Amino acid sequence: MWTVALLTFPASWLIERYGLRFTLVTASFFQSIGSILRFVGAMTASFPVIFLGQLISSVTEAFTLQTASTVSGKWFPDTERTLSTSVGFVAGVTGNVFAFLVVPFIAINLRALSWVLLAQMMACFACLVLSLVFVSSNPPTPPSAAAQRLISERPGPAEPLS
Repeated sequence: MWTVALLTFPASWLIERYGLRFTLVTASFFQSIGSILRFVGAMTASFPVIFLGQLISSVTEAFTLQTASTVSGKWFPDTERTLSTSVGFVAGVTGNVFAFLVVPFIAINLRALSWVLLAQMMACFACLVLSLVFVSSNPPTPPSAAAQRLISERPGPAEPLS
């Protein structure tokens, strides 16, 4: 969690500067790289490779956790922003808790751990593809006047991955 604490402000700057889509696609890409390294490290019994993969994955968490408020501000009306921000943030944390609770019961040996890491790697690649196809920085129609101002006041550079 120290990476999240250290990278909160750089992650917020990246979202503001380059937009939600760029940030999520980049985070998904690096999360996929981290999952590959963890899987390869488990298959070769290399702790340094597993550690590097985990480090890369933990860095991307700072960027994905910061997106909840941006999504709420641009995609939800004023009356739903608190709920959507809470759900977005809690969903990420709940996923971590679920993994900490379930994986120890599944990964009882190195072979089982390799299967878990393979499933995680496939899920990361699915998220990368889905983020490339479906994620947009802004909604087609802003849900409120405040969201319209937020979108028009901070256009940033052109979307590099649009």
